[in-house]
Amino acid sequence: MESVRVDGIFFLRRMAYLRVIDTQAPETVYRTPLYNTQSLDMRVFENDHEVGIYWIRFDWQKNLFVISMPEWEEHGMNVFVSNAPYTHFKN
Repeated sequence: MESVRVDGIFFLRRMAYLRVIDTQAPETVYRTPLYNTQSLDMRVFENDHEVGIYWIRFDWQKNLFVISMPEWEEHGMNVFVSNAPYTHFKN
């Protein structure tokens, strides 16, 4: 899992997405929707079912991102960035 910044475009300043690579099938890559890098706790965790950081986790069984950031907002560019289903739960 890695954080990928998308600072090159003015309206995406301070934005990034997480890239999760399946180690069993390295050609399989999952990308989160965009998030603001200033509002993220980057403590990483991983177990048999999930991998993620404090506010965003990826469920390996469902191939689904779960976003729990209270201030997260949908971005119009997510249709081009995110390639996996996701859901947002406000805390």
